[in-house]
Amino acid sequence: MKALFFTLLTATLLGGCKDGEPRFDTSTAAAYRQSLNAVQSALPEPERPKLMKALIQLSFAGVTDDDNPFAKLTAMANAARDETTMLAVLSPVLHGRTGPEVIQLASDQAEQTRQRQLTAVRDEIATIEKELAAGVAKATAEGAILSKIHLQGARYFWNEQGYSDEPIIAFKITNGGDKAIRKIYARGILETPGRSVPWLEEDFNYEISGGLEPGESQDLRLAPNRFSKWGNQDLKKRNDLVLTLILRDVEDASGNRVAGSADDSDRKRERLKMLREKEGKLSRGEVI
Repeated sequence: MKALFFTLLTATLLGGCKDGEPRFDTSTAAAYRQSLNAVQSALPEPERPKLMKALIQLSFAGVTDDDNPFAKLTAMANAARDETTMLAVLSPVLHGRTGPEVIQLASDQAEQTRQRQLTAVRDEIATIEKELAAGVAKATAEGAILSKIHLQGARYFWNEQGYSDEPIIAFKITNGGDKAIRKIYARGILETPGRSVPWLEEDFNYEISGGLEPGESQDLRLAPNRFSKWGNQDLKKRNDLVLTLILRDVEDASGNRVAGSADDSDRKRERLKMLREKEGKLSRGEVI
């Protein structure tokens, strides 16, 4: 008698309830399909697509392997094909709920997700903005140091002595800073005035024998490898070349570079642009 009473009570709660609103029954696959039809039929026509969207959203809510997108997509596809798998995911959140309650549950979860993502995006935006600001300050400080080291009178020519013709980069370097210089890193641009494309644009470095103390100057004659771009025989024949040298970095007496770390500000700005686009979408109520 007690078992019969419990069965009737359960059927009343799930199938109709005293308020007459059908509820989901996930006890078996057949019961789920029957209750789904009942719940759908009880909803106004405009609400039915919302219910299906809510069911899809809730069935995928447990798939959170963001580090492995392929595994996540596979799990979602398997759940969509396998009614038993989907029902196992849905049962804890679906059983006993009405259609409007399921729609509201999915809406609440979507809002929680949106808020969580919005907080994470804004936190990362703030971090990147601080890093970019620090990068600007660092670049300014580095530029102030490098601006005190002067490369002057740059010339490119060929030293023709018997069988040992070789290209030469000649210039004067002056250390106007307050620390000794051990090594320089520079970019050379070899071009002809009036031409829009340089003949050569190459980075090079040179360790100064004995270093360069503050206030000292040296006239340097560097001999690049004859088999490098500097040794192009076509350049040897030209008399209209102008050499520009741009100082990129220096090492102090201890071997520490002023601008040693690579600048990744461009990558950070691209990331920041993407995050701001996401922030806009999330602020408008979208879930990404």
